[in-house]
Amino acid sequence: MIIFDPLWQLLKERNITTYDLEYVYGLNPADTSRLKNNHNYTLKSIDRFCHLFSCQPGEILLYKDSKEFYIPSNQQISTGREVYTKRSVLISKKNSSK
Repeated sequence: MIIFDPLWQLLKERNITTYDLEYVYGLNPADTSRLKNNHNYTLKSIDRFCHLFSCQPGEILLYKDSKEFYIPSNQQISTGREVYTKRSVLISKKNSSK
């Protein structure tokens, strides 16, 4: 899972508020919310952040190994025996010995 905790630390060090993100840097309020909740971003958006703050991607995001993952409601996933679809599902990864 990609998290944006380093971005928030960088902004704190530079005294940049969420207000500044929206009104000085032109970030949409919905994007600010997505950052706070560690939602997915495109490489184009990450490139924009790196350009705005003169930094490298490793300075604004971090990969955190997660034992759980989320399947959005509009996707399907097959585990070989079951298909999950039409609702949001939180699945724990399990080691299968079968």
